[in-house]
Amino acid sequence: MEIDWAQRQFDGYVSDGQRTFRNLVKGDASPFVVERALDLLRTYLNIPVYVHPPQKADETIVRLTWALHTGVHIRGYWDEICILWPKIQVIARSLPDPAHYAEVTRHLAITKNDRGEGKAAQQLYEELLASTHFEQITHDQQADILHQLGVCYVDQGAYACAQQVLTRCLAVVEVASDASNMRDNAADIECRISKARCAAALVWESKAYAHNQLGHIAVWQGEFTAAGRHYTESLRLFTEHGETHNLACVAYQALGHLLVMQGNYAEAKPLLEKNLVIRRRRAEKRGAPMRRRI
Repeated sequence: MEIDWAQRQFDGYVSDGQRTFRNLVKGDASPFVVERALDLLRTYLNIPVYVHPPQKADETIVRLTWALHTGVHIRGYWDEICILWPKIQVIARSLPDPAHYAEVTRHLAITKNDRGEGKAAQQLYEELLASTHFEQITHDQQADILHQLGVCYVDQGAYACAQQVLTRCLAVVEVASDASNMRDNAADIECRISKARCAAALVWESKAYAHNQLGHIAVWQGEFTAAGRHYTESLRLFTEHGETHNLACVAYQALGHLLVMQGNYAEAKPLLEKNLVIRRRRAEKRGAPMRRRI
């Protein structure tokens, strides 16, 4: 019987890609795993255009891409992302699940914004929001993308646009909360990721970060009372969802700085101390990043 070498090669990509994906989802972002994943992406993208991979292979590579993003982003492989991710975008766009395209686009936009290419990032987000993909993805993915676009606008000083999109983010969260109590645990997250839905923030996280950004905008506009309400709501959400000793540092820092600006040093001190303790501990975890841009 004649051996189908092309199919065997694609079967190898699926097997290796799934194994590497599982390692990344379990939190193994060691240099070996990250480099192995990058090698798989590079070689897959070098397959001649006249060869048409099966959908299963394309889906495996796209899932691997968005599972890999944090590991390569925090290592500063931004040039690599800007070269590889647009090619993965093309593949993801052709897949039936719109979550794939949305997630790869979001990651590319985050990297471009972080490297100072705000306008390019903004264009990616706005094109995604205008596409048919956006309305078809889950509310948690929608909220995450809207939050990230808000960050992009804030970085460019476009506060009115940021307020509009962050308010829209909160509206999406409210819709999502009608169907869920927003209390996903680690097992829920891993299950969702393993099913290739998306790697987006949970809806309550997007809500907490959106309030944090709205608080920043209020501070810059001199509206300290409004800023305090946003920061307090952000802290409430982090506390309610068990992040008192982790992600809540975002709110501790914001509230602490606001109180310092208002001259309330005694109230600010314990908040800033909590923030410092958490940040130092997180730094000890081999540079573990915050899960979202804040």
